[in-house]
Amino acid sequence: MLQYFVKLIAPINLSAFYPYPTLETGKLPWDFYASPIVVIILGAAVIYSMRYTKIFFFAAGFFVACIALVLQYLPVGPTMFSERYTLVPAIAFSFLLAYGVNVIIQKWPAMKMPALIVSAVYCAVLAVGTYNRCNVWQTSLTLWDNVLEQFPTVATALNNRGKYYGQVLANYQQAETDLTNSIKADPNYELAYSNRGIVYSITKRYDKALADFDMALQLTPDYAEAMHNRAIAYSQIGKVQESLKDLNYLVEKHPNSAENWHTRGVTFLQLNQAQKGLDDINRALSINPELAQAYASRVQANYMLGRIAEAKRDLQMCNQLGVQINPDLANKVNAAN
Repeated sequence: MLQYFVKLIAPINLSAFYPYPTLETGKLPWDFYASPIVVIILGAAVIYSMRYTKIFFFAAGFFVACIALVLQYLPVGPTMFSERYTLVPAIAFSFLLAYGVNVIIQKWPAMKMPALIVSAVYCAVLAVGTYNRCNVWQTSLTLWDNVLEQFPTVATALNNRGKYYGQVLANYQQAETDLTNSIKADPNYELAYSNRGIVYSITKRYDKALADFDMALQLTPDYAEAMHNRAIAYSQIGKVQESLKDLNYLVEKHPNSAENWHTRGVTFLQLNQAQKGLDDINRALSINPELAQAYASRVQANYMLGRIAEAKRDLQMCNQLGVQINPDLANKVNAAN
């Protein structure tokens, strides 16, 4: 709770992510031991102030009532606290600031101008800090770069930056570096294994990809995304039956996932089971009509079944959506009667 109060008064060294402290020496950092003492002193001062005014008690009560709901009494999630939770409690501090300036002006009229100047400068500093802070939130890369400047071994930040490097920037070398460092920071972090497995798959290192997906599923057995990606990797190296086993499990456990139905449909096409493939692809599109790649897969399914008119209609849809399709297949469909 004290950290929220400190960041509210002096918002410096802000971070989108605050990791829990490590216990490498068997002890917490010194400020964790000092914080309860400071809170007790502040609480005693607020109670004592009630002899003269209830303003401080009201402001402190408002702050505590708002912030108490988000304190990590029982840890939830990987971050220790989140700055955004001070938005509403900040009302109490702003109220006290305005009240204090008013008291100074009323009791010491000669201090009116200095009090107003100090208040204006403080507000200006906060405004400039807010403007500069917005630059940190421009992209996921700038955000996680900022976090890692302060906490360079945070597994979550390394994973998220690595995912951005791979998914958005297609910088797979840097993505692999960040994801590997994330795993070093937390060897039990299943998301990093899954994301690194995707990088290995894209760069056609399928043995390593499958090892990472297996590890992710060992850590979290019902990790659907990792199983889906493992199925794709199996399919890409010709282990279609292994892929189908994963996909059968996924469509049973997660029947509302269009991606699972679509991927299984494509797998059936690899097995030359065109009707089963078409049925699954249609199921995927019924769940999510905006799953663009499914139209390309349906072109192939319809062509395999000799449904040329339907294949041409889907081919036209692919052209409208800008979906890439195998040129040889497109030529065959266009040439067919």
